[in-house]
Amino acid sequence: MLKCRYFPLARRVLFAAALSGSLPASGQALNGGAGLPHTRPAWVLDNGQLTSQMGARFWGQAAAQSYAPFGAPGKRNIWDLQSALAVNCGLGAHLEAQITPVLYQSDQSGGSTFGHDLSATLAVGSLQWPAPSWFLGAAMTAHFPAGARHNLLFEPYSPGRHAVTLTGLASYAVDPEFPAEALSGHVNVGYTLFDDTGLQFHDPITAARSFVVQRSQKFSWSAGVALPGAHFDLGIEGYGQHWLRQPAAGAEGRENFSYASLSLRYKPLRWCHLSLALDRRLSADADETIPAMAERGLGELPNYPSWLLNLGLHLKLLPLYIMQTSDEEVIMQRVEERTPVFEKIIGEESSKEANRDDLDRLRAEKERAEKELERLRRVIETRQQEQKNPPPDQNL
Repeated sequence: MLKCRYFPLARRVLFAAALSGSLPASGQALNGGAGLPHTRPAWVLDNGQLTSQMGARFWGQAAAQSYAPFGAPGKRNIWDLQSALAVNCGLGAHLEAQITPVLYQSDQSGGSTFGHDLSATLAVGSLQWPAPSWFLGAAMTAHFPAGARHNLLFEPYSPGRHAVTLTGLASYAVDPEFPAEALSGHVNVGYTLFDDTGLQFHDPITAARSFVVQRSQKFSWSAGVALPGAHFDLGIEGYGQHWLRQPAAGAEGRENFSYASLSLRYKPLRWCHLSLALDRRLSADADETIPAMAERGLGELPNYPSWLLNLGLHLKLLPLYIMQTSDEEVIMQRVEERTPVFEKIIGEESSKEANRDDLDRLRAEKERAEKELERLRRVIETRQQEQKNPPPDQNL
């Protein structure tokens, strides 16, 4: 009797389960998800998905200075500009890889440099525990000193040595089936160990020298809330760092800091998004570097920028059908890809007695698929409403 009840239920959910099967684990929605500039979500990309993000960060300030590398003494515009590329690839249900080369670095003293440091990240995520709305993960990042210049003013510590960062990830999504499309909160906690023992810092102006005796270590954190919408996503974040063991006295960026960030993402296309974020430093402008900024003729300038402007271009590169088809066609493509898998599962299960766990699993799949079908209905209605011209007033 149980077997007879099970098989019709399986057939009823076959089509719906195929729709939803590829989405909930990663939270990658059709529009690419909300995303935050500084806080990584605890879910990962779907297997085979490839995305890229081109980002640029800028800060500038007019200040009086007498620092020789900046040119003649006097008031001038001081700036710091950095551009980086991030490429992410989903490697499985719970695995994602990321490569991030810094492409361009420019400031007042050193001019422009193409090519800088490189980092590689391997993240494990999409672990839903202790409840479906909670996502947990972890990431390990290796930093490689590929750039020609290091120990840069106004930038985080860059000693020109290898480093490794371990990061814990946690996210909460109001809608666990489509976490990137609903209100969500995220927390990242990281630990970085620098292989900088024996490194010497020398200031040519004051002749001050300092040495790294023990490996530098720092604690980093970020937390944010993402509020996605149909065409715009809003993000609110805080992030910072605290040194557990500071670098040598002559190292730039050896101060602690904390920032608040407000971001906006515009989604003109399903596969192409634009983002803008404004960061404001909350921490005091402490100067713990020797020689101090004032001693170098930079007394009006901070160690870390008081504000930062971040621009981003986000692209979904694979699978190709995301760029070539409409929202409803994307969903139907997923149906075709996953239907054989579900048919195989149902064929195996229908040949034996099903237990209560089997029924519960199928009911859960049915509920998830119903949510996907409802979402498809909303997508189609929204698209039709946007393309439809207002009807003429019949009373005219």
